[in-house]
Amino acid sequence: MELELWIIWIIIAVIFAILELLTNSFILICFTVGAILACIFDFLNVSLYGQILVFLLVSFILTLYTRPLAKKFLESKHTHKTNLDSTLGTKGVAITDINNVNNAGQVKLKGEIWSAISKEDTLISKDSLVIVNEIKGVTLIVSKITE
Repeated sequence: MELELWIIWIIIAVIFAILELLTNSFILICFTVGAILACIFDFLNVSLYGQILVFLLVSFILTLYTRPLAKKFLESKHTHKTNLDSTLGTKGVAITDINNVNNAGQVKLKGEIWSAISKEDTLISKDSLVIVNEIKGVTLIVSKITE
């Protein structure tokens, strides 16, 4: 029993589609489309060489023209700040003494209470105004605001 050529093109298309899903490279999908078009050309009784030529040309042209466009949209340069990022540079009030020796201290910031340590490794007294410099885990690294 001989395999029909169109079945071989479908198998090739499915293999490239599965590999594309596994790699997410947006190159192999071009070969999937090329194999599907070669399959269609088999139904139009085009010779094997014509089908191979269609497969190669379509795959090459799609790779050449669609990959840069897809790369441009997939590798977006937009950075979205999270709520945590918006905390950086925010002012708050020390509600306890912040003493790095005991690794203890709390700051009230935007109505929330956070654990805090001093950036300069100095004592920040209760009720002092502070600014958030960094965040490590759930602990704010703060500096005292001197006005």
